[in-house]
Amino acid sequence: MVWPEVFVPSRSESKVPRLKLVDSKKGANQQTEIVPSDANGSFDLYVCGITPYDATHLGHAATYLSFDLINRYLNYSGIAVNYLQNITDVDDPLFVRASRDQVDWQELGKNQVQLFADDMTYLRVLPPKKFVSVSERMEKFALAVEKLLKSGAAYKLENDIYFDLTFYLKNNPLPALLLVAWLISHRVVS
Repeated sequence: MVWPEVFVPSRSESKVPRLKLVDSKKGANQQTEIVPSDANGSFDLYVCGITPYDATHLGHAATYLSFDLINRYLNYSGIAVNYLQNITDVDDPLFVRASRDQVDWQELGKNQVQLFADDMTYLRVLPPKKFVSVSERMEKFALAVEKLLKSGAAYKLENDIYFDLTFYLKNNPLPALLLVAWLISHRVVS
């Protein structure tokens, strides 16, 4: 995939106010200041990417322009951003379209990802520092699912595997929103 860098003018040395976003969990008037997420003064930004089975649409543009604005503001504020985006290139909508159009699903995914990158380039959206596709992580996902099954945190039903949220909630007093941290801390995913 080709997604060229976008020119960003250098910032002046003037003090830039910290970015504050509304925290919808806390209420409409509650703002949370965005601060670096590690000791090096950088900020980790993960944005869920596309499932590449069809053309980019206004919903995509709104999402990626919004996060691009956050990315640019943090960079302008002097905070290095580690921007990661995934591509869900293994998913039913992709397989359905590939079957309908009688094309290879991997080729369809690759072409749609490039069209997405082209659209983002036209919108002058800064590219992520790293893209991660599901297809390149399938082995890790399979191992993670096996760990979940062995621990009792997942179960099989016919041909599908489901995460058992009651297992998680029973063993963790923290809100379900911290599930990802739990999965990482239990070395289910990395």
